[in-house]
Amino acid sequence: NHSVTCINQDNQSNLWIGTINGINKYDGKKFTAYTSKHGLISNYITCCIKDSKGDLWFGTNKGISKLTAGTFINFSRKDGLIGKNVKCLQEDASGNIWIGTNVGLSCFNGNRFTNYTTLDGLPSNEVNSITVDARQTIWIATSNGMCRVNKNHTFKRYGQQQGLMDTDIKTILTDYKNTKWLGTTTGLISFSDNQFRKYSIKKDL
Repeated sequence: NHSVTCINQDNQSNLWIGTINGINKYDGKKFTAYTSKHGLISNYITCCIKDSKGDLWFGTNKGISKLTAGTFINFSRKDGLIGKNVKCLQEDASGNIWIGTNVGLSCFNGNRFTNYTTLDGLPSNEVNSITVDARQTIWIATSNGMCRVNKNHTFKRYGQQQGLMDTDIKTILTDYKNTKWLGTTTGLISFSDNQFRKYSIKKDL
């Protein structure tokens, strides 16, 4: 299957293409395939990031594979990851890796996982996307609103009561002006200066 789920680039300018049937590395001339036979935790790749050290992290339907110095290091629920179905990955300013799954949020500090759910203040356990803004603040997009991660790892929630028009957020991005852009099931929403603005398909998009 050639269904591509994510693309990233390493520090040697190789492209790494995640699919639902493994990873392909493209060096500009040829493709090299990597699968569970090469150490991947699963062939079903869902997302990919490059961290500040140049290592690549691949989210899958069975956990995470970190590619460092040509070797895959795998993390799953038995290592402390909150859930196996990884939906998104993000690195913060301290080098922690934040992992969104369909059953909650994990933060990996290089040694251990700290896990968060709605019991800890998450708006939903379905974590769809994570962004880091210019102030190095982490924002979490879920299927029931978004939240800001405070320095003590508590959560400031944003939902309908705060003016969010559609709480089923599929993706979130921070632009150069520090505006948050939310992709939802009903369209596009921006968040800036504590104000939400909706862009309807008919009017603005």
